[in-house]
Amino acid sequence: MSLSDTAAERLGKHKKKGLSLWGLTSLSNAAAQSLAAHQGDLGLELDELPDSAAEILRKHPNFQGE
Repeated sequence: MSLSDTAAERLGKHKKKGLSLWGLTSLSNAAAQSLAAHQGDLGLELDELPDSAAEILRKHPNFQGE
């Protein structure tokens, strides 16, 4: 499953407590930056994502995943 840069930008601004994006396998660095701006919990698996995007998301203070 992939997520466009536009969708990631909208989700990054989403005011809900958390985002669960399990099953995500494709993500650009720009999309990762947008998701990293989310203020709540961020749950996803990084194994299938590009290393550069995974590194951005790992720095999220409320990252939950592998």
